[in-house]
Amino acid sequence: MVGLTGMLAQVGAGGSTTFDAVMRELVSFPTVMFVLAAVIAVPAILIGCIKEWLIARERERSRREIAAYVAEGTIDPDRAVALLSAPKRPKSGAGI
Repeated sequence: MVGLTGMLAQVGAGGSTTFDAVMRELVSFPTVMFVLAAVIAVPAILIGCIKEWLIARERERSRREIAAYVAEGTIDPDRAVALLSAPKRPKSGAGI
């Protein structure tokens, strides 16, 4: 096989190639595996980034709320420190 690049160069140079040959090259095993990997990896990476961004945003929101409670005197500073230094929950393997 000439390869897809060679076929496209041949067509661009005025040569002829069949549609079937181009499709066979496009649907070859490495091409299909690369496309499948991209279709799975890109959304997974995006979802992971969005998840971490949401967790960080909510953590900061909680810190600000605790600081506001301390400022208005609703909770004492020692309790606020205990809340802020509480260990994070371990990751469960199930979802967000």
